[in-house]
Amino acid sequence: MSAELNQFEELCRLASLNRWCWKVPCTTCRNHHLSVGLALIAHGVPLAKWAHATTRWPEELIPSARWPHELPGAGGVVESERLGAVLSAANLESIRENYYAARRLGGREDWLGYLGVVLVRTKLSPPHLGQVGKSWRVQLNRMAGSIAPDTQPVTFGELETYERLLLSGEHPKGV
Repeated sequence: MSAELNQFEELCRLASLNRWCWKVPCTTCRNHHLSVGLALIAHGVPLAKWAHATTRWPEELIPSARWPHELPGAGGVVESERLGAVLSAANLESIRENYYAARRLGGREDWLGYLGVVLVRTKLSPPHLGQVGKSWRVQLNRMAGSIAPDTQPVTFGELETYERLLLSGEHPKGV
């Protein structure tokens, strides 16, 4: 893992390189790779120890977690706090740049799906989810040129609006 990327940025880089599913309604994989990576982050396991090419749950890395019943961040206060800190410190510009570098696609903002997986699939405590959502809103507002208030956490439903703003290049007064 690059010293410049935090663990969530690295997870998103791996997702982009390996074309992991980010579609939240997916009933085939339920975002298995992203969910496993988030669980590893929550449990303090370096992503470099994970053989991510396999679809097996890495029970040797997180023996106490029950998969798929225990979602990332659901292990307790420590796991939620650890995951929340990593997610809120993530640089969304870096995630976007790594997505484009890996996928070589223009005109798509699919990397926002990684954020959607976090907002839907993790079980962060309300304070940690709020911390993450506020950090991401500030960054998304800056990236989209929006002057919407930064005081409320971004929600899953708003990601589609941010996608439209990023694709259009418009800079409206609010989201």
